[in-house]
Amino acid sequence: MSQRYVVDGNGFKVGGAIEVVGLGEPAWFALLALSEAEVLSLLLVQRDSCEIHLVHSGEPALYSLEGVHVPADSVLALNSNALPLSQSLGSILHASAILGEKRRRLAAELRHGDSPLTGRLRDERIGRFQFDIEILAALIDQAATALDLAQVNATPTDVSEASRIATALEIAALPDGAREATRLLAQLGQILTN
Repeated sequence: MSQRYVVDGNGFKVGGAIEVVGLGEPAWFALLALSEAEVLSLLLVQRDSCEIHLVHSGEPALYSLEGVHVPADSVLALNSNALPLSQSLGSILHASAILGEKRRRLAAELRHGDSPLTGRLRDERIGRFQFDIEILAALIDQAATALDLAQVNATPTDVSEASRIATALEIAALPDGAREATRLLAQLGQILTN
């Protein structure tokens, strides 16, 4: 493996060259690299970084990555924390999509009254949208903060906290009456008792 990364301010610096096989120019690179402590990690590097240069086009293309800065939250150590942290990220992304859909539906309801409901029933529906939006937005913010802390300082407590909040977020993002709720509630209880 030729890629190595070292601490660089609030992130890391990676060097070397990579071969890329695929269609077109990639927007991101996912690199396996070793730290100074010989920890294997996955680094996500944005293509438009000014330190990335195409050396050879064709199949495979060759890119030079000399001195590329990678933010700390774009590095995932491939150890026992990798799975819970990536699951937490997946929960945040899924809930963010649901939050966007709820905001869209609330806006449509307020703009056009797309519901056959009137009066109190319509008001309750609008209130429920707003309540769900506030809960999801707050939990997404908490989960993202906990995930950032766990990525930078991956103590067992920080990883557990990120998993706990992400699981609560998954529960909040479920549709009313979803059968998956009992499994997630048990998972949340397990996180809290371990």
